[in-house]
Amino acid sequence: MKTIHIFIVTSFLAALAAAPAPASGEEPQYPEKRLVAGDTFPVLEFEDIHGNTGSSADYQGWITVFTFADRKSSKPLMDWMDRAWMKLSETDIDLNIVFFNVADLINLPKSLRGVVFPFLRILNDRSMNKLRKSYEKQGKDFDSVAQAMHFIPDVTGTFLKTFGLSNGKKYQCFVTVDHRVVAVTDESTPDIENKFVETIKILSASKKAGNN
Repeated sequence: MKTIHIFIVTSFLAALAAAPAPASGEEPQYPEKRLVAGDTFPVLEFEDIHGNTGSSADYQGWITVFTFADRKSSKPLMDWMDRAWMKLSETDIDLNIVFFNVADLINLPKSLRGVVFPFLRILNDRSMNKLRKSYEKQGKDFDSVAQAMHFIPDVTGTFLKTFGLSNGKKYQCFVTVDHRVVAVTDESTPDIENKFVETIKILSASKKAGNN
């Protein structure tokens, strides 16, 4: 039985994302340009809207997918990502995959977080329930694909800046393993849905070859 453990950190809901504290007196060093395949990035810590805390270091050996979007670009991002999840559920890949979908909320005033976050949580829960029902209609087990969900709004820009991004106006998708970028796509990438699926298949095949 295939085991795809996908932890979805969805673009709209969650809590403050922050990188580990730099050494005393030092400012974190961010890349000047968007990360590309082969680049590395530091450990990222987060606390979600439900109070769950975690770190990207918790997923050593996993495929970690980071997506970035704002309010407008999140819908087209999630549209193709939903279709990609369905395609992956039909394959025999055997991988641990974690999704960190980060929302650009840099311009959200701190005074509004108490109002906006609960509203975004409701919208995201509805979206996830819709996706779950679509799986059930096709006789698929949604929980085998998405076993946990974290929702991370980047109110400080830490996640964005770590990946060399200034905002989420155009959605971005980074496939990484052990804090090294494997592939980068964005809204200008042709056939992005199938390219994403093929990237995951290649990583799965590489893992199987390494285990033989």
